[in-house]
Amino acid sequence: MNEIAVHTHQTVTIAKTLASALVDNAEGEPLGEL
Repeated sequence: MNEIAVHTHQTVTIAKTLASALVDNAEGEPLGEL
């Protein structure tokens, strides 16, 4: 993949991880892997 595609994929992955962490935190559960 080209650099832009790699960067976009990494950004999406980070965003999904943060979103999952926020949902877990909102539900009163401990944060997952960060």
